[in-house]
Amino acid sequence: MSGETSVRAAIAYEAPRRELAAAFAAATADLVPLTLALTSEIAKLSYPGAVRAREALQLAVARAQLLAESLSDVPMRVEALLLLANMRALAEMMLAIAPVPSSAAIAAAEAGDATAWHREEQAWIGDPLARGLPPCLPLRRGDRSDTRPESPRSLAATSDKAAADPDHAAPPTATPAANKGRT
Repeated sequence: MSGETSVRAAIAYEAPRRELAAAFAAATADLVPLTLALTSEIAKLSYPGAVRAREALQLAVARAQLLAESLSDVPMRVEALLLLANMRALAEMMLAIAPVPSSAAIAAAEAGDATAWHREEQAWIGDPLARGLPPCLPLRRGDRSDTRPESPRSLAATSDKAAADPDHAAPPTATPAANKGRT
């Protein structure tokens, strides 16, 4: 009888653990489509859609974090937190460029005056980061010389090395002018 009781107790203990693990798996599975939805709204420059997607993604990340921290099995919790950290990194990159309307703009829009909301929307649309572009940085103009093996610059560099180290001299190259008299 006591064996049956311990089995029932183990099943009763294991059921919430499995349910919690399943809830965490579902929460992390939600993060991918929500991140993609936010990415899509940002790409479309849809301010209201991006605001809604941002809020949904923030709630999903918080829910997944809470569920991961609630796992009682330590190795499972560590694995869940590592998985969440990787997924959160991508989500946070998108959240960084998503619009965040001010509380004043939200309150004014709810009261019927959407002027502040539209002003913030236009500012966000005009922001290059909102379009996924990096800030304007000057392009680095490196030395864009010809470095093909037969180029004069390459041959000069090789002859400099040969002068410095005769054991590593470049093999002589045959040119059409040198072969003119040899037929």
